[in-house]
Amino acid sequence: AAFSLGSGPAAKIQNPVGITTDGKRIFLSNHNAGSSVMRIGDQNNVGYWPLNGQVSDYSSDGFNGSFDMTQTGSHTLVLGRYGEANGAYRFDGGSTWFSTPHQNQFNLTSSYTISAWINTNSTANQRIIDKATAGSANGYVLDIVSNRYRLIHGVSASTEIMSNAVTTTGSWVHLLATYSQLEKRARLYINGHLDAEQVFGTSASTPTNTLPLRLGSDSNNANVFSGAMAAVRLYGRVLSDAEINELAQDASPTQVGNSFNTGPTEAMVIYQFTGGTAGGANMTGSSPVSSSLIPSCSSPAGKDGDAAGSCYLDGNNNLTASSGGSAGTPWGSAPRTLCIWYNPPVFPNNDVLIAHGRGAAPNLQGFGISVLNTNQIQFFNWGGPNVVFNYQTQLNTWQHVCGTLSGSTVEMFINGKSIGSDTGTIGTVNTVNDATSALTFGSSPDGNPALRLNGNIDDARIYNKVLTPAEIRQ
Repeated sequence: AAFSLGSGPAAKIQNPVGITTDGKRIFLSNHNAGSSVMRIGDQNNVGYWPLNGQVSDYSSDGFNGSFDMTQTGSHTLVLGRYGEANGAYRFDGGSTWFSTPHQNQFNLTSSYTISAWINTNSTANQRIIDKATAGSANGYVLDIVSNRYRLIHGVSASTEIMSNAVTTTGSWVHLLATYSQLEKRARLYINGHLDAEQVFGTSASTPTNTLPLRLGSDSNNANVFSGAMAAVRLYGRVLSDAEINELAQDASPTQVGNSFNTGPTEAMVIYQFTGGTAGGANMTGSSPVSSSLIPSCSSPAGKDGDAAGSCYLDGNNNLTASSGGSAGTPWGSAPRTLCIWYNPPVFPNNDVLIAHGRGAAPNLQGFGISVLNTNQIQFFNWGGPNVVFNYQTQLNTWQHVCGTLSGSTVEMFINGKSIGSDTGTIGTVNTVNDATSALTFGSSPDGNPALRLNGNIDDARIYNKVLTPAEIRQ
């Protein structure tokens, strides 16, 4: 029978002794009693069809069946998005499509992502991914209509979201759509860039049905796709923007199409506090380290003016991950980038913005960013010297701070601009991130009341690499 060892930092395998692949998936075995074999999977990936010479589903684990596509008509293999032979299937716009029978996991409802690479020949109305009755909104559809990209989600009176960009023909485009019932938002991304967003006043879910899942046509075998298609993915969760960037870049530095994605990847922590209510912000993360934050906080407008889009800390409380500590964030002296938006009503006085590590005596081993006083901001390094930079905090104004660590070199950025770097002062960073550690916002890992922030925070992130200045500005 199948079982799970968890996801993200919780996915730990003891005594691994072997690794193999069947060409679709990666498997590990261990040396424990019973010698289990485990599959490494993409979290909540409920469907993945590369369409690169075969119609196999790469997401299925074999325990719950296989969901390969069935071909209708005669597709031809063409060059893929990187110019590789047999890298995509061509649809003729008339009598070719793929389908696979209904599975419960294909009924995406409250939190999901739909993704595909396409190279269309036409701006005519045509389906890309379809699981709905033609002419209805009783499911979801990703398609092209009226020369724009569209997601039909079936939520509220506005059952669809249209792209602002017009359809691109003759060039590869990465198209991705998300829906979040929690955030009450639907979004469309083109080449990893957010193109359109729809906000709902109430929380609802996409309707379900028992129709087959189709690629390249609707349920009436009409609106057939014309062009090439590859790498179709379905997720039962909303991907973070770092994961969306990864799909748009597709693990290759080669430029694809007219708009190459260069957004930052490898985010381990993302808390955007989006979609909360007047009584409390959304305290759930959208990355590998995604434990709910406690206690709750009030939720004023966010940095982008979105209602209930940030978290207000009054100087008496702080936020910390409710489970797992800071496990999964960079360990020891590993490279990293910490970023957060803040907006204080009063000048901070040695107030911590973001931190991770062990805050319990006698081994204080953590790393973070704090506002030292009116005119200074600093990296603090428990167990070693701090590094201070000159910056005058602005009151009642959103400002973005990012700090990078590479060996003994640190650099601080405010609103995308470097305000200074230092090599050697900070010495050796030895951050400990385990179940006894803490991931905190608005205070140090030990929760020291004297270091708590009075102000709003938004979009807090930790990356396990040093972001470039261009990535920070994005």
